[in-house]
Order: sequence, then C-alpha cells, then structure tokens
Amino acid sequence: MAGAAASWQIGLVNFDLAYTLGVLVLAIVLFASDRFRLDLVALLSLLALVLGGILPFDEAVAGFSSPLVLTVVGLFVIGAGLTETGVADWLGARLGRMAGGGEARLVAVSMLATALFSAFMSSTGTVAILMPVVGRMAQQRGVPLSRVLLPMAFGAHLGSLLTLIATPPNLVVSEVLASTGREPLRFFSLTPLGIPILLLGVGYVVFFGRKHLPESGAAPAKRPLGYEEIAREYGIENLTMLRPPPVSLFPFGPFAPAIPAADQRPVYEPGRLVMAPDDELVEVVVPRRSMLEGKTLREVRFRDRYRATVLGIRRGTRQKLVPELLDEPLQVGDLLLLCGNKRHLRNLRDMRQDLVVVAAPEPPPDPRLRRGPAAQALFITLAMLVVMAFGWLPHALAVTTAAVALVLVNAVRPADAYRAVNWESVVLIAAMLPMGAALERTGATAILVSAIETSSAAQLPHLMLGLTMLATSLFGQVISNTATAILVAPTAARMAMAMGLSPEPFLVGVAVAASSAFATPVASPVNTLVVGPGGYRFRDFVRLGLPLNLMAIVVASILVPLLFPF
Repeated sequence: MAGAAASWQIGLVNFDLAYTLGVLVLAIVLFASDRFRLDLVALLSLLALVLGGILPFDEAVAGFSSPLVLTVVGLFVIGAGLTETGVADWLGARLGRMAGGGEARLVAVSMLATALFSAFMSSTGTVAILMPVVGRMAQQRGVPLSRVLLPMAFGAHLGSLLTLIATPPNLVVSEVLASTGREPLRFFSLTPLGIPILLLGVGYVVFFGRKHLPESGAAPAKRPLGYEEIAREYGIENLTMLRPPPVSLFPFGPFAPAIPAADQRPVYEPGRLVMAPDDELVEVVVPRRSMLEGKTLREVRFRDRYRATVLGIRRGTRQKLVPELLDEPLQVGDLLLLCGNKRHLRNLRDMRQDLVVVAAPEPPPDPRLRRGPAAQALFITLAMLVVMAFGWLPHALAVTTAAVALVLVNAVRPADAYRAVNWESVVLIAAMLPMGAALERTGATAILVSAIETSSAAQLPHLMLGLTMLATSLFGQVISNTATAILVAPTAARMAMAMGLSPEPFLVGVAVAASSAFATPVASPVNTLVVGPGGYRFRDFVRLGLPLNLMAIVVASILVPLLFPF
C-alpha cells in the first residue's frame, strides 16, 4: 500500500509539472502570436493555474497587491503629469537646435534625446511625443523618415538601463533580488552599465548601422514636406486652395474639403483635393492597443470624435492604399491622412493612445508650458528621484506619493491619470508574477537548476551569464519584455544561488537582455509604432537590430561581472 501511495504521489507531481509547463508553453505561444491582448493571455494563464489546482486562489492573486504593480501604476501617472503640463512637448521642441543640418547628427541627437526621455517616462509614450518632432526635423533637412524613426525607437530601448524606473523589467529584477534576501537595486544602480551601452549603441547606428536603413520615403531636400507631397502618397494628384460658394453644401463649417473622403461624397473631380484656408493635412498612425484597432471609421464616428476627415489609409510595409475607407476595420500601424481645421488637429496631441501624429507640413506653434503646474510637476518628479536615489523611502511609496502629489497640484486630472495608466501592462505583471511560484511549487525550477548544476557550464559563470542573456533575448524578441523578465528572473536567481554565486549579475543580465528588443518589429510596442511611418520591413529590424542586440549582450557580459561581481 505504501508503494502504491508513493507511486500515486509521484504521478500527481508529474501531472502538476506537465500541466504547469503546458500552461506556460501555451501562454508563450499566445504571447508570440499577438492575436490576443497580453493581459488577457496572462489572466487566462492565472485562471488555468488556479482551476488546475496548482495554486490556491489567494496565492494566485497576490501579484495584484505587489509593490511592483503599485510602482508601475504610479510611474504612468508621473509620465502623464509631465506630458499634460507641457514639459515633455516643450523639451521635445527644443531638439531642433541641437540636431544640426546633417543626417548623422540628427540620428545621434534623436537617439540620445529619446534615451534620456525614456529613462524617466514610458518608452512608448516617449516615442509618441517625439515622433512628430523628429519627423518634422527630418523633413526640414530633406532626410527620409525611414532614416531616423527606427534609430529613434532603438534609442528608447537603449535608455532602459539609465535608471531603475526606465522600464518594468528593471523593477521586476529588483523585486526578485529583494525576494532572495539581498538589497534591491537602487535608482542609479544600472546607470554605470547603461551609459556605455547607450553610447556604443548610438555610435554603432550613426557610423555603421545607417547603411542598413532603407532610403524609402525621401522628402524634398532642404524644405518642409508640403501638402502636395503628402496628398500624392495617398493617390490625390491635384491640390488647390479654393473658397466654396457662399451657400455651402458641406456637412461642417462654412468651408470644408471637397474630396472623395471616407464620410462624404465627392463634389469636385475625383482625385482632386480642395482645401479651405484654415484646413491642414496631418498624417497619423494607429498605435498598438488603440481603441480604433479592429473598428471601422463608421463605427467610431471618426469625424465627430476627432473633428477631422480621413482622406486615405495606407497599410503594410509596402504601404498600399486602402480603397474602402468607411467600412474597413483599422489595423495597428495603419497610416491615416487627415484633413481638418488647424485648431482641431492640434488637439490630436492629447489623443496619443488612439492616434500618434507622424508629421504635419507646417510646424505647430511653440508648445506652451502651464507654468505653475509645470514647475510643480518638475519639482515633485525631481524630489521623487532624489528620494529613490538615496533610498529614503521604498520605491513603491516614493512613486505613489509623487503620483498623488501631481494630482493634488492639478498637474494631471484624476480622470486623465486613470487614462494614462497602461492597464494592459499592469494586469500582465500582476497576473504573470504567480507563474514563478507555480514553477517552484511543481518542481520545474528545481529540475532546471539541477540540470545546470551537473553540467560543465556551471563551472564557467561568465559562460552561464552569457547563455542566460542570450536565452532571455530570444524570448524578448517574440513576447513582451516584461513577461520575459517575469518568467526568466526567478529561475536565473535560483540558478545563481544553487551554484554558490551572487544573483545580482544574472538578474542584471536578464534586465539588459529583456530590454534589448531590437531584432523584430513585434518585440516591443515602440517598434510596432514606427513600422508604418518609416515603411520598414521585418528584414530592416534584423539587419540593423540583430548586431545591436549581440553588441549589447557582449558588452554586458564584460561589464556586468565588473560592476556586480559573482
């Protein structure tokens, strides 16, 4: 009887192990497919672990009370405060003075500025703010957008190691490090590693990598991109500024574009665009997780919502024109040509979650700061950074206090604070954190660590560090870098301690590799955001990003053991 009971017990353990690994593999496949929202996949995985009896319910939902989740929420609110008060736009508009007149300097300044912004704000939000600024500078210098937007996106990733709050994977590995009984990472712990990687990355792109960038989408040399050039790309050959008759037949305002648009019939000859004096053309892109994704212009009542008319849609890496505008479901990366009153179109800056402005023919007026709230937002943010740098308060408490303070001083309204939070990322983190506990409970982590311990590679910590980063980087090219860090970091820490080594170098290596999202367009929402405007193909990311990816791993393999000894 005892033998039978033991056999049943072993069989149960094996079933739990196989079940947990099956849930993990399925989650990774769904993450990589990008057919479902990341938070939905994470919640499904969490439910599968609970319903399968792997984790008790209270342990499974413990991730939602994690200080890490509170920290991430607070950082989104702080980023919104800097954006709503005009600080981010005002700083972005100052880039033109440093960009010079050549392509190389423009690329370098764009990458460094994006890296600096993303050290304190969401990388996706940073790119959304700076894309129209960088795009306008490129057009004024006759530089194709394809030559600057991808380096700018990579600059956002390279800035992820400048501070602890630059990206969620940094916070994840710090949390895992604290769970092992070690001191968590401090605010600038990663900075000595991040600065060399940033400078080497920028140097590589500026002096060597630019030859791998496509030349498509060249703007007329040394002058702003005009209405005619933008319209022609959408199949509109003739552009004229006219004043309609006194009795207007158009659906809004005394003057309106008489064009074959998505929500009004053509009045003039098809292919000819007639604009009112106060009208402007703006090109926008649909970002990931926009509320427009999968919906038609008719469904969302586009013109009523955004006070603009859609003249054309371009889609895909070849940027084909979409003929049926009104009832065509929009896709992530779609480029839309909008026409509307200048005053209304400027409000698109406040709708970056739905539409990101790529370029406008005429530069908008110099962004004005809300001086009082802007000064308060800067003071509160700097105070938070000082508190975190010296470790005077736990990170979650410091960030939450700063976020609440920004709301209290009206730097960001409560409703806007809630809208600024990327709840997909928050739920993803909270729902995936228990996966580590499930792998530990079922013995999956112990089996992997035991296999590593008995291998010859265990005697070569530098090799193990390099292999850990390589594996993490491979995961990070197909699934979220946050999910990658959550899945890999606990195992890396356990592996290091089983070999009698410090967990710090391995966890820092995971942070580096998880954020090295250079080689595929699906590795990060930042990459996806620039695909359409830059006209990039998958191979462009591989040609420019793969060497950068390998360089980051090699440099980190050398520097990490020096800064965080084994």
